[in-house]
Amino acid sequence: MLDSKDSSLAQSARNLLVAENSLELHTPERLIDQMPAELLHLLLWRVVAVFQSASAGDARAYVDAGNILLSRHDESRTLNAAAAKLVYFLPDDKRAKLADPVFAGLSLYASGLAQEFRISHDRILRFIDEDSVAPFLVLLRARDCDAATAMSIVQYLRGPRADDYRLPELLEQFAVLKTEEARSAILRWRLGAETNARHG
Repeated sequence: MLDSKDSSLAQSARNLLVAENSLELHTPERLIDQMPAELLHLLLWRVVAVFQSASAGDARAYVDAGNILLSRHDESRTLNAAAAKLVYFLPDDKRAKLADPVFAGLSLYASGLAQEFRISHDRILRFIDEDSVAPFLVLLRARDCDAATAMSIVQYLRGPRADDYRLPELLEQFAVLKTEEARSAILRWRLGAETNARHG
């Protein structure tokens, strides 16, 4: 994709590589750069509040520093944003390969799911990592995965978990769940999230 004649696709691929490489540095600055804006905002003002309460003098400097940090934060440079943009520009024949997380990697795999089902990238990551694997299995069923493929994807992305003994039972339920039922469940999740965002 880096050598693509489509300049938007090639630039998106470069941006993704830069974002992935910056995460490998594991410095506090790089981790902050990769935070979603909402999470950074929430975390930052809690830290500022702690410093303000512990400060004997003028605490205005902490607020000013917080505002400077937020003004410099560019969420479009995060790994999630770079992956989402690359998926957006991918031609259909290449997008199909994103169904395999071993081939695509976690960021592009999650972005493919996010775009397909119109759910946020962060929520897809939570589905993958939640204690209960059931919501993630619903996503896989909505993609018309068979039980064997779903099992291999779950094991690859989640690794061994304490509740793995429940997987056979969940896969039995997975096998009887119709693709359209799974898609309807996802639509309800999405509509619920949109309603909460409007009223929250």
